[in-house]
Amino acid sequence: MLRVISSLRNLLRPVNRMPPEILSHVARHLINEQDSDAISIVPLTHVCRYWRESIISAPVNWTLISDQDEDMAATCLQRAKAAPLKITLHMPLVSSLHDVFAPYFRNVRTLSIHSISSIEEFADTFPAFPRSMPNLRSLVLGQLLDEDGFQIGSNSIFSVDPFGPFIPPLEHLLLRDIPLYPSLRGLKTLTEIYIEYCELDFHLNTLLDFLEANHSLERVTLDIQFAESSILSPPHKTIRNQLRYLSTKLTRLVPKPFSPADPSREVQSCMFPSWNHTNAQRWTTSSPILPWHTFQTHHHPRSLN
Repeated sequence: MLRVISSLRNLLRPVNRMPPEILSHVARHLINEQDSDAISIVPLTHVCRYWRESIISAPVNWTLISDQDEDMAATCLQRAKAAPLKITLHMPLVSSLHDVFAPYFRNVRTLSIHSISSIEEFADTFPAFPRSMPNLRSLVLGQLLDEDGFQIGSNSIFSVDPFGPFIPPLEHLLLRDIPLYPSLRGLKTLTEIYIEYCELDFHLNTLLDFLEANHSLERVTLDIQFAESSILSPPHKTIRNQLRYLSTKLTRLVPKPFSPADPSREVQSCMFPSWNHTNAQRWTTSSPILPWHTFQTHHHPRSLN
C-alpha cells in the first residue's frame, strides 16, 4: 500500500497537479506595477521541482528586466529567450551592462531609459538606436534631475536628433523633460503620448504642431509647467486627429516675489486648442492662467458611433 501511495504522490498533492500555464499566471500575478524586474517570482521556483521547471520554462515569466541587478538581468534575458522584453535602464548604470543587454535588443518591445544627462551619452551607449530595436513599440525617455527635481543642464544638450532617419513604429511614447525632436513627427503609428516638463522652454506652438502632425493619436496626457513666454498661441487653433482622451495639467511659472495688488501685472488667459474628431465632435478646454494656478481636465472616451 505504501508503494502505491508513493507512486501516486502527485495525485495526492493538488499543488503539484496545477497545469504549467496556471503556475505561470500565478507567478506573473506577483509582479506589480512598481516592479522593474521579475525578482518577486524567484521564491516560487523553490517550492518544488515541478514548480521550478514549470515557471522557469515559461519565457513570458522573465520578460520584465532592469539594470538594478546584473546577475538577475542576465538570468532573465536567458530565460526569456525570444519573448518580447520590457526593459528599464538608467544611464549611469547601463553603460557598464551594455554587453549584457545588447544581444537581446532585437527582442525589446518596451524600453524605459531614465537619467539621461546628454545626447552624447545616449548616442554612445546606444550607437545603433533605434535601428537595433526593430520591435520597439513603447518608449519612455527621462532626463537626469537633481535632488529637488530640477533639470541638470538644459534641453540644448539634446540638439542632435537621436532617432535620425529611422523612425520606429512606436505606439506609446512618454517624454519627461525631453525635447520634441523633428523626427518624432514621423511617428505615424503613435496612439498614446504622455509629455511632462518641469519647465517648458520652447514655444507652445511647437507642442501643438507636434500633436497635429500625429493623426493616429487617441490618448494625450500633458503635465507641463511653462514660462509666460511659452503660452502665446493663436486662439482657437484646431488639431485634427483621432483623439478620444485628453488630460491636461498646465502650471504657469511666475517669478517671485509676486503681489496680487501689483497693477503692472495683468492676468492672462490661455485658450487651449479645440480637438476635432472623426465624428465632428469638438472638445475645448480653456482656463485663465493665474499665478501658481493649476487647472486639470479629463476628457473621457465618448461613443464614436
